[in-house]
Parts: sequence; C-alpha cells; structure tokens
Amino acid sequence: MNMRVLTMIALTCATMAGSGCSSEVDKIRIEFIDSCKQGGATTAVCKCAFDHLKRHYGEDGLISVQARQTPPADFFEVLSGAAQQCRTR
Repeated sequence: MNMRVLTMIALTCATMAGSGCSSEVDKIRIEFIDSCKQGGATTAVCKCAFDHLKRHYGEDGLISVQARQTPPADFFEVLSGAAQQCRTR
C-alpha cells in the first residue's frame, strides 16, 4: 500500500475513535466484560472468562454466537467452568 492509503486508513480509524476500527471480537469482548461486571464479577474474572471462551470457541465461533444471539448447547457449562477457574486464580 502506498503512504496516502495508509494515512487515510489511520485518519479514518482515529476519527472513529476506535469503535469502527476495532475487530468484531474486540466489540464482543467489551460487551461481554461490561455485562459480566454488571453481574457482580470483577474485571479480572470477566477478562479471564472471556479468554477461556475465546480459546474454546475461537474468534469465528464467538462471532457466530453473537450473530445468532443463541449460544451453543454447552455455552453456559463452559462459561460456568471458566468463571469458577478464574475466581480461584
């Protein structure tokens, strides 16, 4: 890419203040952590739990769950196990 294109991309990202230039998984992570904290967990536990979910389902899996808004059958079991592991750290 030439310098002009790179500059335009950088300016666009700066103008959008990160929201438009963050990845879909980054957006899902932020939403998950906010929701998790509202449920009473600490930021550290919420981040840890999200990392477990990401390792288990992968980025594409998390995006698919978000798009369908219907979690896989094992989602709550995986989430519960992750949260428990994260709380004991």
